[in-house]
Amino acid sequence: MPTCQAFRAFSESLLCAAIILFASTAMLNAQPFTKITTGQIATDVRDASGASWIDYDNDGDLDLFIASGPANGTRARDYLYRNQLKQTGAATFERINDAPLGTDLADGQVWNWIDYDNDGDLDAYLTNYIGNVAAGLRNFLYRNDGDLDLFVPNVFRPAIQAPPHFYRNDLSNNNHWVKLKPVGTSSNRDGIGAKLRAKAAINGNVYWQLREASSQNTFCGQNSPEIHFGFGDAASIDSLRIEWPLGQVDVHANVQTNTVYEAVEGAGLNPITTAVEDNAPAIPLGFALEQNYPNPFNPTTRIAFALPVASRVTLTVFDVNGRVVTELIRNQLQTAGRHEVSFSTNDLVSGIYFCKLEARSSNGSLLQFAETKTMT
Repeated sequence: MPTCQAFRAFSESLLCAAIILFASTAMLNAQPFTKITTGQIATDVRDASGASWIDYDNDGDLDLFIASGPANGTRARDYLYRNQLKQTGAATFERINDAPLGTDLADGQVWNWIDYDNDGDLDAYLTNYIGNVAAGLRNFLYRNDGDLDLFVPNVFRPAIQAPPHFYRNDLSNNNHWVKLKPVGTSSNRDGIGAKLRAKAAINGNVYWQLREASSQNTFCGQNSPEIHFGFGDAASIDSLRIEWPLGQVDVHANVQTNTVYEAVEGAGLNPITTAVEDNAPAIPLGFALEQNYPNPFNPTTRIAFALPVASRVTLTVFDVNGRVVTELIRNQLQTAGRHEVSFSTNDLVSGIYFCKLEARSSNGSLLQFAETKTMT
């Protein structure tokens, strides 16, 4: 499966102590941990806001990604380590120096790993500290050549800053996927700590993928209880192995993809939903003005917005002097749901423009939501 070089920057715009590492020596003993004081990850000195453990190279052992930007808008390399257990038989780590993951300079806050295109490779999303766009730092998305969505919270919420952003993934590449909801019986109810390994033939090659059930592997956020795998063109999983925290091991063969399963410890897999049931459009949970795409653009871009209830909408584009360029929508009653319009600059000079969404109650008397986005 992929090496670091297989990643490429898909969208460019991306705390002082040694990391403390403990190793478990015996399950449920009174003193089950030993402090590790040797090795690169135990002795490197760095700032850090979050550590993410993930098998990014699909070799069966967990690698370590530490977001360690200085949190002041300046750029630095994050501390990324590849686990050598598979290669050497010893759980030692070496720093990743390969481009772009090991060389890009960012003010990194947290690494999130998702197979957003369901091709069987984990993709990386790196958020930078305080969204320091003024310093040229946007978030970084790396695609590693179910339809997972992306929610980016905003810790600092004064009026001058943007609210959290939710990005819906309208994936249509026909790649296969499986979602699993672990349910512990002897182990904890959510199966936290369970390891899930899936074997499937993807594009003619057999791969094992590893996921671990975790309540939190991020900064300022929690993980979904559902475990997601992407399988490319594989219509079924040859073998699904679930290693539960208290030692129970469940193995399932010929598991059909494009299905959400409840995985019950010591019992089996119970289908919850299939892809057919997921086709119905969902009503958004809140108002939102999405970032235009593409951005930057020339000459045409798409602007999408979400309405949780029917609303009267005005969508206006301004120039940098505050002059109205065009009203894409003027006081029109729009149904609840996601809507999209196009904007073209064929007759305009290149530069920065602003798009403002106003949503009022259906009778027009109450302003329910207003937000402005910058477009270039």
